Amino acid sequence: MLGQPIDTSSYDAMDQRSEIFATLALARHPSAHEYKNTIDIQKLSRHGYLMYHWGLLSLGQFSENEKKNLINRMNSRNSETYWYWDDNADRAIYSRILLESGDRSLALESITSLLTTLDMNSYFTSTQAKIQVFMTLIGLSGSTG
Repeated sequence: MLGQPIDTSSYDAMDQRSEIFATLALARHPSAHEYKNTIDIQKLSRHGYLMYHWGLLSLGQFSENEKKNLINRMNSRNSETYWYWDDNADRAIYSRILLESGDRSLALESITSLLTTLDMNSYFTSTQAKIQVFMTLIGLSGSTG
Protein backbone atom coordinates (compact mmCIF):
# COMPACT_ATOMS: atom_id res chain seq x y z
CA MET A 1 0.00 0.00 0.00
CA LEU A 2 1.19 3.51 -0.73
CA GLY A 3 2.01 5.80 2.18
CA GLN A 4 0.21 5.74 5.51
CA PRO A 5 -3.20 4.07 5.82
CA ILE A 6 -6.13 6.46 5.65
CA ASP A 7 -8.52 6.53 8.61
CA THR A 8 -11.77 5.27 7.10
CA SER A 9 -13.89 5.99 10.16
CA SER A 10 -15.33 9.14 8.62
CA TYR A 11 -17.06 9.95 5.35
CA ASP A 12 -14.34 12.44 4.47
CA ALA A 13 -11.69 9.73 4.74
CA MET A 14 -13.68 7.34 2.55
CA ASP A 15 -14.08 10.10 -0.03
CA GLN A 16 -10.32 10.68 0.10
CA ARG A 17 -9.86 6.98 -0.54
CA SER A 18 -12.08 7.20 -3.63
CA GLU A 19 -10.02 10.18 -4.87
CA ILE A 20 -6.85 8.12 -4.45
CA PHE A 21 -8.47 5.18 -6.23
CA ALA A 22 -9.57 7.33 -9.18
CA THR A 23 -6.10 8.88 -9.51
CA LEU A 24 -4.33 5.53 -9.32
CA ALA A 25 -6.79 3.98 -11.77
CA LEU A 26 -6.33 6.81 -14.25
CA ALA A 27 -2.55 6.29 -14.01
CA ARG A 28 -3.05 2.50 -14.31
CA HIS A 29 -1.08 2.03 -11.10
CA PRO A 30 -1.16 -1.53 -9.69
CA SER A 31 -2.34 -0.25 -6.30
CA ALA A 32 -5.62 0.95 -7.82
CA HIS A 33 -7.25 -2.45 -7.32
CA GLU A 34 -6.07 -2.56 -3.72
CA TYR A 35 -7.65 0.82 -2.99
CA LYS A 36 -10.84 -0.10 -4.81
CA ASN A 37 -11.31 -3.12 -2.59
CA THR A 38 -11.16 -1.00 0.57
CA ILE A 39 -13.87 1.47 -0.41
CA ASP A 40 -17.29 1.18 1.20
CA ILE A 41 -19.54 2.84 -1.39
CA GLN A 42 -22.28 3.20 1.24
CA LYS A 43 -20.04 5.71 3.05
CA LEU A 44 -19.31 7.90 0.03
CA SER A 45 -20.67 11.38 -0.49
CA ARG A 46 -21.95 12.18 -3.95
CA HIS A 47 -18.50 13.45 -4.93
CA GLY A 48 -16.81 10.34 -3.56
CA TYR A 49 -19.31 8.17 -5.42
CA LEU A 50 -18.57 10.08 -8.62
CA MET A 51 -14.81 9.66 -8.21
CA TYR A 52 -15.23 5.96 -7.44
CA HIS A 53 -17.01 5.56 -10.77
CA TRP A 54 -14.33 7.59 -12.53
CA GLY A 55 -11.88 5.00 -11.22
CA LEU A 56 -14.05 2.12 -12.43
CA LEU A 57 -14.27 3.71 -15.87
CA SER A 58 -10.49 4.18 -15.96
CA LEU A 59 -10.00 0.48 -15.19
CA GLY A 60 -12.61 -0.65 -17.73
CA GLN A 61 -14.93 -1.86 -14.96
CA PHE A 62 -17.78 0.59 -15.54
CA SER A 63 -20.73 -1.68 -16.31
CA GLU A 64 -24.18 -0.63 -17.49
CA ASN A 65 -25.44 -1.34 -13.96
CA GLU A 66 -22.75 0.94 -12.47
CA LYS A 67 -23.71 3.60 -15.01
CA LYS A 68 -27.39 3.32 -14.07
CA ASN A 69 -26.53 3.63 -10.36
CA LEU A 70 -24.37 6.69 -11.03
CA ILE A 71 -27.08 8.37 -13.10
CA ASN A 72 -29.61 7.74 -10.33
CA ARG A 73 -27.31 9.11 -7.63
CA MET A 74 -26.27 12.20 -9.58
CA ASN A 75 -29.85 13.08 -10.48
CA SER A 76 -31.44 12.34 -7.12
CA ARG A 77 -33.02 15.30 -5.38
CA ASN A 78 -31.74 13.80 -2.14
CA SER A 79 -28.18 13.59 -3.41
CA GLU A 80 -25.96 15.68 -1.15
CA THR A 81 -22.90 17.61 -2.16
CA TYR A 82 -19.52 17.14 -0.57
CA TRP A 83 -18.86 20.07 1.72
CA TYR A 84 -15.59 21.25 0.15
CA TRP A 85 -16.15 20.29 -3.44
CA ASP A 86 -17.59 22.42 -6.22
CA ASP A 87 -20.93 21.03 -7.40
CA ASN A 88 -20.39 22.51 -10.87
CA ALA A 89 -17.06 20.71 -11.17
CA ASP A 90 -18.80 17.48 -10.20
CA ARG A 91 -21.48 18.04 -12.83
CA ALA A 92 -18.76 18.51 -15.47
CA ILE A 93 -16.91 15.37 -14.32
CA TYR A 94 -20.21 13.47 -14.45
CA SER A 95 -20.73 14.67 -18.03
CA ARG A 96 -17.23 13.50 -18.94
CA ILE A 97 -17.85 10.07 -17.44
CA LEU A 98 -21.03 9.79 -19.52
CA LEU A 99 -19.11 10.84 -22.63
CA GLU A 100 -16.23 8.43 -22.06
CA SER A 101 -18.64 5.59 -21.34
CA GLY A 102 -20.15 6.10 -24.78
CA ASP A 103 -23.30 8.05 -23.90
CA ARG A 104 -22.66 11.19 -25.95
CA SER A 105 -26.30 12.34 -26.02
CA LEU A 106 -26.71 12.20 -22.23
CA ALA A 107 -23.30 13.82 -21.77
CA LEU A 108 -24.25 16.62 -24.14
CA GLU A 109 -27.55 17.12 -22.35
CA SER A 110 -25.77 17.24 -18.99
CA ILE A 111 -23.02 19.68 -19.98
CA THR A 112 -25.50 21.90 -21.87
CA SER A 113 -27.64 22.12 -18.75
CA LEU A 114 -24.59 23.10 -16.73
CA LEU A 115 -23.44 25.71 -19.24
CA THR A 116 -26.82 27.45 -19.24
CA THR A 117 -26.48 28.16 -15.53
CA LEU A 118 -22.73 28.68 -15.19
CA ASP A 119 -21.07 32.07 -15.68
CA MET A 120 -17.54 31.21 -16.79
CA ASN A 121 -16.50 34.86 -16.45
CA SER A 122 -17.67 35.16 -12.87
CA TYR A 123 -15.22 35.54 -10.03
CA PHE A 124 -17.49 33.17 -8.09
CA THR A 125 -17.10 30.29 -10.55
CA SER A 126 -14.24 28.19 -9.23
CA THR A 127 -11.14 27.43 -11.21
CA GLN A 128 -11.85 23.73 -10.64
CA ALA A 129 -15.28 24.07 -12.26
CA LYS A 130 -13.79 25.91 -15.24
CA ILE A 131 -11.10 23.27 -15.71
CA GLN A 132 -13.58 20.39 -15.53
CA VAL A 133 -15.98 22.10 -17.96
CA PHE A 134 -13.17 22.74 -20.44
CA MET A 135 -11.95 19.14 -20.14
CA THR A 136 -15.48 17.92 -20.91
CA LEU A 137 -15.85 20.27 -23.85
CA ILE A 138 -12.49 19.10 -25.23
CA GLY A 139 -13.75 15.53 -24.95
CA LEU A 140 -16.95 16.43 -26.77
CA SER A 141 -15.07 18.17 -29.55
CA GLY A 142 -12.98 15.08 -30.18
CA SER A 143 -15.76 12.51 -30.03
CA THR A 144 -17.94 11.41 -32.90
CA GLY A 145 -21.56 10.47 -33.07
